[in-house]
Amino acid sequence: MFWKSDRIDETLRSLLGRGAQVMVAYTASLPSYRFVDLYRAIERRVAQYETRHVIDSQAPEALTDLLHSPGNQYQPRDLVKPDRMPWQVGAGQEEHIARDRFWVAFTPGHERRLAFRLRFDAFQRNAQLEVGVSPGTGGEAVLKALISDAGANSIYRNQVISLGYEAGTKDEYGDVEKMEQLHVTFSGIETVEEHQIVLSQDQIRLLERNMISLSERRAVLKEHGVPTKRGILLHGPPGTGKTYACRHICHRMPDTTRIFLTGSALGNVGAAFSLARLLQPAVILIEDADLMFSSRDVNLYSSNLGELMDQMDGLRPDEEVSIVMTTNALDRMEAALKDRPGRISQCIFMGAPGADIREVFLRKQLEGYDSSELDMAALVEDSRGATQAFLTEWVHRSVQVATEALSPGDALALDTGHFREALAEMRSSQDENANRIVGFQPGRGKS
Repeated sequence: MFWKSDRIDETLRSLLGRGAQVMVAYTASLPSYRFVDLYRAIERRVAQYETRHVIDSQAPEALTDLLHSPGNQYQPRDLVKPDRMPWQVGAGQEEHIARDRFWVAFTPGHERRLAFRLRFDAFQRNAQLEVGVSPGTGGEAVLKALISDAGANSIYRNQVISLGYEAGTKDEYGDVEKMEQLHVTFSGIETVEEHQIVLSQDQIRLLERNMISLSERRAVLKEHGVPTKRGILLHGPPGTGKTYACRHICHRMPDTTRIFLTGSALGNVGAAFSLARLLQPAVILIEDADLMFSSRDVNLYSSNLGELMDQMDGLRPDEEVSIVMTTNALDRMEAALKDRPGRISQCIFMGAPGADIREVFLRKQLEGYDSSELDMAALVEDSRGATQAFLTEWVHRSVQVATEALSPGDALALDTGHFREALAEMRSSQDENANRIVGFQPGRGKS
């Protein structure tokens, strides 16, 4: 659109008329991951007005200064088209949005004029929201309504998201060089559907009762005074299906925001819980939580352990934020959890699978292969003590062994000998600790 002036301040004053001289600006600084939500909330709000104008221009000054002060040579106000920043708006979806945009809107008859602005502050690494209104016309209420609408209609609501944390830095004089930032991304993890789940009936029942059912039946549970938040701990040796169970939970809770908190995000637990509260009903999934519970001498995240405990304690009964944690080392977590019960309401042991589960798991892994010559009963017996991770690798290794004898044009057919050769190789170490590392738990696994 063509503007009469080549300055942003004069353009705004021209559109707003004499009302610009007394207009009051209300501002809010929000995390950068809320930029798209705020942008869309403003677009929805402005669409309600009879007349509206959009101006893209980068200006370092606040809206109130642009409207009321003459400016100076050090902060030019030329209309300069801003960069368009790419923002992730869904899994594999991206949208480019101007980093600094103004909206001017009028009610019918131009009785009320409003100015909106959304700017990404590159240094503060946050979203700057500004609303300009005439005195006494409820500007603060408009600002709060925009923020509330942005949260209610967030692009992250009911999605599977992962968090990452980037700590801020200071120079040698203590001045801030870079602000801290919480990164929110749409997770690309593959969920586990009902027909794919291979866990014991007891494990499935506990997951249903203590997590999935809370989501599916939250209305009736709230009606009868049952808090719809829960803390569960999946514990057991590596490779026994804890991550698998978390992905099944994600599949079964589509009306809940599912937040994966791992790695660097453990450095800002408070921000993660704030996001969960905003997007509730939500479930925070913390895999390998024992990293936070180990010795302070060797653990970068131990200083945040207290914050995690406080956040879990601080959840109100009416807040719908559940926690799922996994660990391979229950002893590391016991000391922190045993003295303040109630944080974790259900522990679920994920051990080496029994014979019936091993058979089901092997048959699923063998789908697509010619396994007609396999002695399945023998494989189930041979694999006593094997974890799901070991069974998966065992199938892959056996296929590799079988392919070594193939001639060009031969069809692949698996037999029990391939599996026994692969098993002998995988268990060739005589050290029990080495066997545990590859997922074989001697003496474990029912029959």
